[in-house]
Amino acid sequence: LATDALRGPEHSTVDARFDVRGVEAPNPGVVIVGIDDKTLGADPNASYPLNRHRHARVIRRLTDAGAAVIAYAVQFTQPSRFANADNDLIESVRAGAPRVVMATTAVDQGGKTQIFGGGEGLKFSRATPAFSGFVNDQDGVVRRMPPASENGLRNLALAAAAVKLGHSVTQPPDT
Repeated sequence: LATDALRGPEHSTVDARFDVRGVEAPNPGVVIVGIDDKTLGADPNASYPLNRHRHARVIRRLTDAGAAVIAYAVQFTQPSRFANADNDLIESVRAGAPRVVMATTAVDQGGKTQIFGGGEGLKFSRATPAFSGFVNDQDGVVRRMPPASENGLRNLALAAAAVKLGHSVTQPPDT
């Protein structure tokens, strides 16, 4: 372990162990909404990046459905090209607060981000900002959680858990 000499073989045994274990039944209290090629192909008018009015609608629907936490792993650090879309998105996040966690991979010293333009935009939204970067292993596969924080900003999983539980959560050690 000290030299990382067996890291490659360890990765392949981890993959094999997960294959043998199979897929566990999903937790009925967790729903993952994804944006994938199938989703984009279902709507001839959809292209990425999606109009932020669509993201706002999803957040409103999740809020109305009673989602305990909405951890949104799409980065909104640049202005939209669609009229009033940024305002619609920020308003939907504000309406869902305090249970909305917004992701970013761009974090300045002290945990500052440009989510919704940073500063006043993020403050107005009342969203919890979180770091969403992952580090791939040498073979390109993600097998571990990202660091607990990046420049003082908690990672997305820990931030979402803290919002859900109402208290800070620590990350298990990386083994």
